[in-house]
Amino acid sequence: MKILIIGLGSIGQRHLSNLKKIFKKSSFYALRKIGKKIIIKETRIIKKSDPIKYFNIGKLNSYKEAKKLKPNIVFICNPSVFHYRDAIFFASIGSHLFIEKPFIANMPQVKKISSMLIKKRSVSMIGYNMRFHPIIRFLQKIYKNNKYGKLISADFKNLTYVPSHHPYENYKTGYAVKKQLGGGVLNSLIHEVDLIVYFFGLPNSLFVNKFNSRILDIDVDDNLSSIMTYKNFKQKFYINLNLSIVSLKEERTVNFVYQNFTIDCNLIKNIIKIINNKSKKTVFKKQFNIKRNTMFLKEVKYFKNSILKTKQNFSSIKNNLDTIKLYNMLKNFKN
Repeated sequence: MKILIIGLGSIGQRHLSNLKKIFKKSSFYALRKIGKKIIIKETRIIKKSDPIKYFNIGKLNSYKEAKKLKPNIVFICNPSVFHYRDAIFFASIGSHLFIEKPFIANMPQVKKISSMLIKKRSVSMIGYNMRFHPIIRFLQKIYKNNKYGKLISADFKNLTYVPSHHPYENYKTGYAVKKQLGGGVLNSLIHEVDLIVYFFGLPNSLFVNKFNSRILDIDVDDNLSSIMTYKNFKQKFYINLNLSIVSLKEERTVNFVYQNFTIDCNLIKNIIKIINNKSKKTVFKKQFNIKRNTMFLKEVKYFKNSILKTKQNFSSIKNNLDTIKLYNMLKNFKN
């Protein structure tokens, strides 16, 4: 099996390391435009070396060479503005596609690539690794079982500081802060948008406030907040979404508020608590022991299984249609 990686930055190298563990008898190639000679692990440079030589893989210099290779699987890990372009290119030659988040596209584009994938009998997957987080899995079981009755509200928060994401490089050179490369708070922190859809689907209405605080010298929105209203079986509840890439206080939480209980999830410390609203006592607490890379390993194993069964998975382009729709609703909302 021939596997091609497009982009060998931090996430590309992570996937390549994991792929070599899971697709052991495959041949690996990289299509590179920027030839940085650094090896990255968990956001740190561990060695100054050419990734092509370090990982012992083949190098392609053009899309013409890539088309001639006709890879079985393509991992698209370059800046997000190029994700659709590369997805449609490799879908046309029958490659299975793993696309790092976000997958930015309009509905006609989604329809076009979905039809192409069906015709070629190819599998796709978008890299929403947070769906494989044990707390998210645990929380989903609670929500589906309706154990605590009617939901009153939910809160999704991800506050982070973009200069600390890749400390080995000047944040101003990264795609996350450049409009022309598909950067910005919504694109960078789209996991929370996907999780909202994963739990609840699309809202009936929403209000959005997004802006550039000018805290950093960047040309994209760095803060977004939204309140979404849902109506479900005569029940009405709302969801708060708060995202920031300029917060010096790192915070990533999910909270579900029911009439009698509140579920608090800390996705940095990996702790979940269930609190009695009346007594204010914690009735359940668990800390999950998980290494970050475990989620990435699980999603690649899941992708491999989908390919072997030629079965579209729960994170395929087709099954992520609502995430794309909510993304566009948030992006195009006029204040």
